[in-house]
Amino acid sequence: HRENCMKATRLEYMRVVGSFLENNQYPTNSVLEISGQTKEWLSKFDKVTISQFPEVSADDLPYEDESFDCVIMNQVLEHCKKPWLCVEEAYRVLNKGGMLIASSPFMYQVHDWPGDFFRFTPEGLLCLTENAGFEEVLLKHRSGNADMVKHAIDHPNDRSSSQFLSMAQQVGVDKSLYFMKSTVVVRK
Repeated sequence: HRENCMKATRLEYMRVVGSFLENNQYPTNSVLEISGQTKEWLSKFDKVTISQFPEVSADDLPYEDESFDCVIMNQVLEHCKKPWLCVEEAYRVLNKGGMLIASSPFMYQVHDWPGDFFRFTPEGLLCLTENAGFEEVLLKHRSGNADMVKHAIDHPNDRSSSQFLSMAQQVGVDKSLYFMKSTVVVRK
């Protein structure tokens, strides 16, 4: 495989959120990303601030209230001991009408850096966002499928083989019981 190849488990939700951002009109002046660089999403915003987790604590953000139009927490909440505080902090730093994009594993191997504490369904992510005060669900998504779950168990070090990537691109697969990633986009 190529070194910088997209992880198969991220392919679907990255595309879905990218399409959402492309096809909807929401404020896109400023974004705070807490996780890494999702270039596909960040290109939709004029001003980008990246906070590397865990160097910047997601549950105590060093930013003023109502500073951003969007906060992205992509594959970070499972690593936080108090993910509800992280979502509350995202709410605090968002402008009125701002969006939170949160994505996290549901069925995925343990990945201990800096710790691995939680797994979420989309409904679990929505519970966190609702409790923090978010008012509107813009997107709720499950990605991955049972074939991918089985492949990940049988081949735990495979993140981006052509076989795994082809499973991620299957269309019309039932995700009601077995899926890998949960994603929500909510608005303040």
